Formats: sequence, C-alpha cells, structure tokens
Amino acid sequence: MPWRSMRLVFTRLLRRKADLSIEGQDRIPRHGPVIVAARHVHHAFDGAALLQAIGRPTSLVVTLDWLPPGRRREVLAMLCRAARWPAVIRSEQFAPASGKRDPEAVRRLRTAIDESVGVLDDGRVLVVFPEGYPNVDPNGSPKEGLDEMLPFREGYLHIAARLQRQTGKAAAIVPAGFAYQRGPWRIRLTFGEPVTITADDEVAAVNRTIEAEVRRLSGHAR
Repeated sequence: MPWRSMRLVFTRLLRRKADLSIEGQDRIPRHGPVIVAARHVHHAFDGAALLQAIGRPTSLVVTLDWLPPGRRREVLAMLCRAARWPAVIRSEQFAPASGKRDPEAVRRLRTAIDESVGVLDDGRVLVVFPEGYPNVDPNGSPKEGLDEMLPFREGYLHIAARLQRQTGKAAAIVPAGFAYQRGPWRIRLTFGEPVTITADDEVAAVNRTIEAEVRRLSGHAR
C-alpha cells in the first residue's frame, strides 16, 4: 500500500501546482522489471508526474544529502525504506579535499543498490534520474535555467546488469523526457520505446543512447 499512498499524495500536489500532459504511457511494459531513466527538472514535480503516469508499483531513487546528518535525515531514510524508495547521498556531497568518502555515504549507496535490485526482482518499476540534480531545487543546483542537462551517469545500467547476473531477469529501460514552461507550470512528460541491454552491450554506449533519447523526448533540452 505505501506506493499507492505516495502516488495519491503526489498526484494531488501536482494537480494543485501544475498542468501535466503525458505521452507514450503505453510504452511502459505492464509486467516485469522496468527502469525509467528520466530527465530531472523539478525536485518535486518530476517524481509526482512519474508516479501519476506509471500505473504500477513504483520506487523512486531519491537523495538524502539535502538534509544535514542527524535525526531528520534518519527519519527521512526510514520513510524511504517503508516506501521502498532507495536513498543515496550524491558523491559531490561527500568527497572532501582528501578524496576519502564518507562511510555513511558508501554504506547508503551499497544499500540502495541492493534495494534497487530487490525492487526490480519483485517486478516493480524503478525510477532513476541519471543527471543526479534537478534544474529547480530550493537547495540550489549546478544547472542554470530550465533547458540545461547534465551528462547521464551509468549507475542505473550497472543495477540492470547486476539484476541480470543475480536473477537472470532483464530489466526494460524506458527513457522519459520532461519539458517545462513557467507561470503557471506546464509540464510535458514523454516516454520513449523500452530498451533491453545484454551482457555483451557496452555500458557507456548504451548510456549515451539513452541520454540522447531523453534529450530528444524533452524537446527543447540542450
């Protein structure tokens, strides 16, 4: 039930704040493990739009580093576990000048990978934002304006490869593009054709293909 509750809450939020149009919903497989690789524009609206569009149990990979270490972060991590949302701390937030990683961040990353594989093994949908950062975020963003996109990271493909090694299951990877207009917010979410990778595929090449398709689906993205 947690995913249904989250979907209801976020759908109501989005309906009050933005006008959403969705294209290509039929491209999301109805069964089996699916990874949705989506452009990241808005810190809250992207996830809400995807939860509204995907009519299946869905888990979002989320970040915790916008909260400082302490009780509030631990409570958020607990809520994410209850919802089966893998939670990470982005690498730029825990790489000090010494180059040594924070043990908490490493631990959370390993746990998130395990949880992601488990989510997919159960036949759920896993939503990832390979850019790592949205354009619109109250805590700041390395991106400028609504059109900028960051290079895609390959973590979601390594999760798919690990799922296949451990379970023999192949996750369909569905690209998802977002196009935003301000005042009031108008959002277009477009899904592309699913892609399935094999052990023989070169990860970097697949990542470039997925990124290019997400850019195309996003329309005006540069």
